[in-house]
Amino acid sequence: MESSLIFLTILLSIFLALFLLLGIVLIIKCIQIANRVKDITEKTSHVVDKLDGITDTLKKASGSIAVGRLVAKAFEHFSSKHDKTKQEEA
Repeated sequence: MESSLIFLTILLSIFLALFLLLGIVLIIKCIQIANRVKDITEKTSHVVDKLDGITDTLKKASGSIAVGRLVAKAFEHFSSKHDKTKQEEA
């Protein structure tokens, strides 16, 4: 009877040690994954901030571009009228 109790005690001790080691490895891997996720979220946050700056710049530039197009159309309109009046005079 004693030998079976010793065998069970050793067997349970081995399983307990294995599960303890497995738990430690899993916790370490989870911490590594969490750190990688944190790094990725920080990088994406920086990218989003840069994109916000770019969109602000494009918004400001789009107003200038619209004014430039308006001036260009007005110039084309007046230059085409000027060309027509020159053709009519000739």
